[in-house]
Amino acid sequence: MITRCLSVLVLLGLGGSAATGDEPLTQRLQRTISASESEERELSSLSIDELTYAGAQLGLGDLRIIDEQGATVPFLIHSSSRTRRQRESRWSIEPESVEMTDEGLVRIEILLEPEMREATVLRLVTPMQDFENRVDVAELDPSGATIGELVSGGLIFDYSSVIDARSDQLELPPHDAARLRIELRAKTDDLESPFVQLTRSLDDREAIREQEQLMVSRRPFRIDRIELIRPATEVAADENQMSHWETRPVRMETSAGETTFELEIDNRPVSRLSLNVTDENFSRRVLIEATNDATVTALWRDVREGVVHRFKYRQIDDRRLSIEIPETRAARLRLRVVNRDSPSLDVTSVDLAGPIEEVVFFQEPGHAYSLVYGAVVEPPDYDLAAIERALDEGERPTPRMLGAEQARLDAASPEPVNWWNDPTILGAVVLVLVLVLALSLFWATRRVGPIDVD
Repeated sequence: MITRCLSVLVLLGLGGSAATGDEPLTQRLQRTISASESEERELSSLSIDELTYAGAQLGLGDLRIIDEQGATVPFLIHSSSRTRRQRESRWSIEPESVEMTDEGLVRIEILLEPEMREATVLRLVTPMQDFENRVDVAELDPSGATIGELVSGGLIFDYSSVIDARSDQLELPPHDAARLRIELRAKTDDLESPFVQLTRSLDDREAIREQEQLMVSRRPFRIDRIELIRPATEVAADENQMSHWETRPVRMETSAGETTFELEIDNRPVSRLSLNVTDENFSRRVLIEATNDATVTALWRDVREGVVHRFKYRQIDDRRLSIEIPETRAARLRLRVVNRDSPSLDVTSVDLAGPIEEVVFFQEPGHAYSLVYGAVVEPPDYDLAAIERALDEGERPTPRMLGAEQARLDAASPEPVNWWNDPTILGAVVLVLVLVLALSLFWATRRVGPIDVD
């Protein structure tokens, strides 16, 4: 009996050893990616659509991009609505015209290219120190007439003789001006000398007369160059980068003061839902749950709790039917509307919203690429530092189109599941064998009985 148990354990150990090395792709679905017309490497993106979500596994861990040779290509899945960093841009501008008026003003006109109109800072670069000047900036039409003031009485200064304080920049409001007029209110600057001249004189009566003179140096106000600056900013996504769709409940039940209905979302990320309700004058608590299981006996996990209401009476018209939730991926959502003793709500449909997700990768010229999916596999672990750096620097991927979904004919057959690689199952089997062995030894000793030493 002991020999048999040991033999089984040895066989279990052999069966539990896993093979190593790269496994062939078992993804059964494929969609072609539109080709690049550039002769250089391009950062490209694919929007994940409803068809891809429905065919891929939960979490998109089975997505792969392959070339015409079947080699995999590293890619990054990210939300197209994420915040991006915009790099700083600077433009140095030559004046179109310069005029010095009799009133002591300096008028400078500059022309702006289309990309320069995004600048929010005007800088007057000057080598001068210890100065103060007021500046006006106006938007002009093509004929030179004033359209409106952008800056009125803006102050540029340098107080370095007293404190390390200097500002040669002016904030510009949003505009679309092709021509600007910069007007300095003083074409010269008076610099006071730190020294005072003291004069003493004597009259015939030997009386002393003293006179103090302050020395002032008048300097022309020099400008070396004019710069327009678009500072580095965090560009947040707008609402247009969210995906919106409507769905109807697939199952609805009402019992014990509560209405429960389920929604199929097929793995798509959801971050907000809105109830379409025909009722008025109500306020209900809503419990939102999710599951990755498509069976009736699925286990549900809590997502968020919220309140929806709609009040309508005479001048009152107040509604809040949307609930924000953490970004959730699941096969189904379940909404439990708490009615208590009130009638159940007539929910006709639910509007869902979630981020648009993209697959971002480097597309090499002269190669054909495909997106494959539809397998139970582990997600890849690529080196994505170069792609992340490009996105962080504000590079915008070129959108590519996905072709029709097709069965992948050269997909490898998935290997049968080796249950002995599961530590839980293997541990349970070992425990059972140990118990069987212990019972066998116990009954064997009972059969032998006591031994007569005489």
